[in-house]
Amino acid sequence: MSAANPVCHGVPGFGTDGLRTDQQVIVVDESGTTIGSATLANATAPQDPSAMCSATFSMAVPVAKFYSLHFGTHASDQFSYSDLVATGWRLDLSLPMP
Repeated sequence: MSAANPVCHGVPGFGTDGLRTDQQVIVVDESGTTIGSATLANATAPQDPSAMCSATFSMAVPVAKFYSLHFGTHASDQFSYSDLVATGWRLDLSLPMP
């Protein structure tokens, strides 16, 4: 990541729609209803091209059976409430290609 090109390229195929600081993340529940949104912070690309990008965000969401995150044209798998509680609400994501 650089000031000239602030897109995280550590995830193949993300191109200009990659993870980047200030990108919106949307959380939806099991019915597809948007229940929260935030912006990514501290998006970083690793020096090792085989390593993954990282970014942080924080938001309050209501209790739901399942949650899914959306970043641009990418969506995560679903995560259950109990799984998120067990991990302290920390996620390590592998997002599918658009």
